[in-house]
Amino acid sequence: MRRLGPVSRWWALPLALALLAALALAARPWRLRPAPVSLVIAGSSQLQALLRDLADDYDPGGGIVVEGGGSIAGLVAAQRGVVDLAAVSQTLPEWRDDMQSHYHLLARNSIAFVVNRASPLRALSQRQLRDVLTGRIANWRQLDGRDAPIRLLGRREPSPTRQFVVETVLAGREPSWRAETLDSAAQMTAEVARDPLALGYLSLQEAGVGARLTLLTIDGVPFSRATILSGRYPYAQDLYLVSRDDAAPGVGPLLAWLKSPPAQEAIERHQLISVY
Repeated sequence: MRRLGPVSRWWALPLALALLAALALAARPWRLRPAPVSLVIAGSSQLQALLRDLADDYDPGGGIVVEGGGSIAGLVAAQRGVVDLAAVSQTLPEWRDDMQSHYHLLARNSIAFVVNRASPLRALSQRQLRDVLTGRIANWRQLDGRDAPIRLLGRREPSPTRQFVVETVLAGREPSWRAETLDSAAQMTAEVARDPLALGYLSLQEAGVGARLTLLTIDGVPFSRATILSGRYPYAQDLYLVSRDDAAPGVGPLLAWLKSPPAQEAIERHQLISVY
């Protein structure tokens, strides 16, 4: 069966994806003769900046289009032949049952839980951390600290970091309603750095950690590149590109190039862990 061309394929999207494509196209400068698109990647918004940099490095002529829409939307689009690759940052085990989809590990991300350097806390168990995040533990005294309320900090939806905490750390449970929601990693860093009673979190991608922050050890395992790669640190996030059996011919060479030193260096520049 002949694959649909990149332009006509957008019209095969469901209504929600069609709207996404229309908005993305409207945001681009109008050209009398649009450059032909050889590959389309869509999915996780968390991976958009990285994938656009990688696409520019691989094909400076603009032959690769990178769109967002979310991991699920990207997978649906890839399954329907609308896009060539789906970018996935969510844990979606049920999708692996599709034997025609192939998951290619792109990079790895993780979460560090942080406190002020003046705090005596240096380590938590996964259970303690879960109880803190859900509000069952609300006073530092319950963690052998001073008699004072824990100032719990979180990220505002739709932050991928917050989503990672809910899915991976809390296994679907909702964070405590007492948690203060912040808009950025910079705000999180600043608030924890100034308040000895605060506890927050930063993704590896966001971890511009200052001298006044302590990265907590979880279940006796410190947060580090080595422990994340080895799988010892309990909170790690695998980031994938997903292709199909009938992928366009250009997909294979791109996936092979992503394992090259230039691509791996770009991944590290985005504060993710390269895996090749």
